[in-house]
Amino acid sequence: MRLLFKLFAILVVLVGVLAIAGLFLDPAWEVSRSVVIEAPADAIHPWIADLRRWPAWSPFEAEDPDMVSVHTGAERGVGARRDWTSEIVGNGWMEITAADPARGVWFDLQMQDMPAFKGIFQYEPADGGTRVSWTDRGDMGGNVIFRWFGIAMDTMLGPKFEQGLATLKQQVEQT
Repeated sequence: MRLLFKLFAILVVLVGVLAIAGLFLDPAWEVSRSVVIEAPADAIHPWIADLRRWPAWSPFEAEDPDMVSVHTGAERGVGARRDWTSEIVGNGWMEITAADPARGVWFDLQMQDMPAFKGIFQYEPADGGTRVSWTDRGDMGGNVIFRWFGIAMDTMLGPKFEQGLATLKQQVEQT
């Protein structure tokens, strides 16, 4: 019984330390990756500004072939919206808030039970084509558990961004 009490006390102290440390973590997070695609920005833009084309290159689409998506609003560009339900990826929605064929696409994204965040695909001229940068950023607010997730966002999302950008590059360069 004494051992059980000590284990419980250690657990309580550990949880307390993690909670207090979480208060000092930066609530803001950002994940960004980029790739040079051998094409002009206006050839890349339709692949990103049209949410119906995302299944051809988005790594999140490939994770759940049973994902159900509903597209509303504009067909592409500002106001295009996609809501999805997924047992694997989770439920959520995204909506394009700005789109410029020369500069990029900006969007809001909300995942179930998580704070909303912002995303951008930015286009910049580069040797041999266009550098496309995919950046998501958000703020975990005062929730100490979410703040710990904020530390892991780069590890969780970075490889997926790299995979998606590589597939996007392949799709654009083949057309």
